[in-house]
Amino acid sequence: MKKRWLALGIVCALTIGTMAGCGGKKDGASDEQQKAAEAEETEGSGQTASEEGSEGQAQAGDTGDETVITMSHWGSETDEKTYRERADLYEASHPGVKIEINYMPSDHIQKLNTMFAGGTAPDIVVLAEDVHSFSSKGLLLALDDYVEKAGIDVTERVGQTAVDTYSYDGKLYGIADRGGSMVLFYNKDMFDAAGIDYPTSDWTWEDMLAASKAMTGGSGEDETWGFGSETWWPYWMNWIYQAGGRVIDDDGNLVINSPESVKGLTFLQELTTVHDVVPTREEYANMGSGASAGTVFAQGRIGMVENGLWFFSSLQDVDFSYDVVEAFGGDKKVTAPFGSAMTISATCKNPDIAFDIINFMTDVEAQNVIVKNLEDAPANLEVLNSDTFSNAKWTDAEVDLGVFGRSSEMVYTPPVGPNWSSWDTIFSDEMAGVFDGTVDPQTALDNIEKRINEE
Repeated sequence: MKKRWLALGIVCALTIGTMAGCGGKKDGASDEQQKAAEAEETEGSGQTASEEGSEGQAQAGDTGDETVITMSHWGSETDEKTYRERADLYEASHPGVKIEINYMPSDHIQKLNTMFAGGTAPDIVVLAEDVHSFSSKGLLLALDDYVEKAGIDVTERVGQTAVDTYSYDGKLYGIADRGGSMVLFYNKDMFDAAGIDYPTSDWTWEDMLAASKAMTGGSGEDETWGFGSETWWPYWMNWIYQAGGRVIDDDGNLVINSPESVKGLTFLQELTTVHDVVPTREEYANMGSGASAGTVFAQGRIGMVENGLWFFSSLQDVDFSYDVVEAFGGDKKVTAPFGSAMTISATCKNPDIAFDIINFMTDVEAQNVIVKNLEDAPANLEVLNSDTFSNAKWTDAEVDLGVFGRSSEMVYTPPVGPNWSSWDTIFSDEMAGVFDGTVDPQTALDNIEKRINEE
């Protein structure tokens, strides 16, 4: 998210921040938790030895006959394990190279800002939404010449959306490493109890609403809702894009304030204010600290929720049957991407070797390690659409993982650009009232437009 977008060039996005992840979010957390999504999954995991030396580490270079390349990333402990396994594969076939990995389970952007400012940035930097922020400041190397020299077709490897996501000002700054998209998780037991058919890939907004009404009811601790949603950007942006709207145009101009956006956000708001099939923020709060669409779904009290592949880790011990299907659609059939990309810092002393590592880690052999550990979806389309991935098992649940490959064809390009951090804050501020029903969508969009134009 999740896990893990596309800017004035793309989000993900997808991907995904998100695309995270995903960059994306990784547990269906509340709005406040979204802003700390990088720390969320690994909270309490403790600091690793690699993290202890991550800040203030000297720029990598040659150590005797060995070339040391440093790399930083965020995510879960499984992500850390996966990066290390891929690095070991590379080192095994390149005995003169050592990859030192700085795992930053929390505050990785803040830490990276400090390291870049101090001249101690890692050689390879894993980023999501902030690719545009760092590249616009001249902190990253454009990869176009390296790609051409290596003879790589990046679009064929990771898809056009991912290329757009990690391109800025006409140049490619990152190659997608982790991918994925928003899909629909649904509680089969709740559907069965309501006597309704499971979701299908051709579902519309109206289909979702009808099913949500059928699964909403009860009171107190037994109250259930048909659908769960929150103010994290992939949740509400989906409705804008599905209604035919956009947040930015191809030239990076803000175009969010449109009739299409009003249409999408009005339908979303009315799920709570008119139909009562989505919990309010107050109702989430009343269910305990940290209650969110994801956690309440895992309790068996929400019938459907949109999320990324990492969400399976939150469903390990649930006592109900569930599955996944492509996200439903409105006027358009689109969904949010997730993911991250591998970039090279402008101060890297060995960019040729750093790029060779990136090339290796985004190719088939290394991407299959992601499938083996199954914390995120692989960005490599050959692997994502393979039987190996589709048949992978995270839990004992029988789920259709092939949905992530199919959904990769329907992701939109989120509005991540150099000012993404401030935009994301503005979006969250203004969308809170939309979800609460205290602010109408047109007013929220007017406020977003005004605040961004005043920056």
